[in-house]
Amino acid sequence: MEHLSQEVSLTLFPKKQDDVPTPPPLPAQSPVVVSGSIQFDMPSRISGRTYRIFVFKPAAPPPPSGYPGVVLTDGNLSFPLAATMDAAFALGGGKAALVVGVGYATDAPLGYPAQAWSAAHQS
Repeated sequence: MEHLSQEVSLTLFPKKQDDVPTPPPLPAQSPVVVSGSIQFDMPSRISGRTYRIFVFKPAAPPPPSGYPGVVLTDGNLSFPLAATMDAAFALGGGKAALVVGVGYATDAPLGYPAQAWSAAHQS
């Protein structure tokens, strides 16, 4: 048993850097797109801060009364999931909704930078 554990250890953790295989290069990459969605930046007339607005429009035509609406805060993080869930719900025969997310003008998923939050909430 001792011999086996040494063998496994040597296989998993090579002693020389030369023994580690180089991973293949990644193919070309691009951002993931949420089908049926658009986004744009809009400055607030009140605060002057720029917000990113995310909008998902269902593929189905709107009902006579219009689409129901779902508005999300923290759109950078919550919008992709909510829009995808709404599309899946509609595919299953559910009533699709117009999903609008309000986030910050950044590609970071949490939006509002931690440093700014920290500075704004110091006592």
